[in-house]
Amino acid sequence: MKDVSNGAVEVWSGYRVGPSAAGNNAPVCQRCGLVDCLSQCYSDDSCYAVDYDVNDTTCYTLNATIACSSLTPVSQFIHVSTAHCGNLIRSVRQ
Repeated sequence: MKDVSNGAVEVWSGYRVGPSAAGNNAPVCQRCGLVDCLSQCYSDDSCYAVDYDVNDTTCYTLNATIACSSLTPVSQFIHVSTAHCGNLIRSVRQ
């Protein structure tokens, strides 16, 4: 089992998987902190990343397929990858 001490592989402030990944996933916690969000991810073996909305403190966990999708700039989000995406080269929308 993963735990928070494993750390993050990548942190993207001002980005989320997108354009609509957060809209396709139910939030795992609302009114929670980023550490709680990451704890949720590390306790779930299918979680490869989180998109965290700092404005409404909502956490979305992302499986391997979604986590390795392209990133979209959205100022209130922080995207944290908790595992490598293999040889995939991630695209970043401007």
